[in-house]
Amino acid sequence: PVPLPPPTPLSPMSRYEADDAERVVRDLQRHPANQSCADCRDRDPAYLNLTHGTFVCATCADVHRTANRKIRNITCGTLTLEDADRMEEYGNVRANRIWLAKWSARDFPEPRPGNSSSAREFIWLKYDGSWK
Repeated sequence: PVPLPPPTPLSPMSRYEADDAERVVRDLQRHPANQSCADCRDRDPAYLNLTHGTFVCATCADVHRTANRKIRNITCGTLTLEDADRMEEYGNVRANRIWLAKWSARDFPEPRPGNSSSAREFIWLKYDGSWK
């Protein structure tokens, strides 16, 4: 077999695109609704749920990962313009309007920050259950 060539570093254009994507996400992160987790309201979420276009905390990011959703750390790794577009398209406000359309806090309260067992059930009902 022929060995694969070594990976090439990001081209200058790709680096600019990555910087642009990061700048877009940072700007979106400043919106008050995106300064708390879309699923449990924990403050200062450090992850992006790119499947649903939301900002989420570490606890909820772990739950989403187990459901094979695309999760990225905001500060680690490279974001693409596609990632930034997804976040611009949704964000926590629009995503919650969609995914929580039929939700009632009286019937099922939001999970408390850091509570993975209640977050797991809430996230399942929110995205895979019947609340949209």
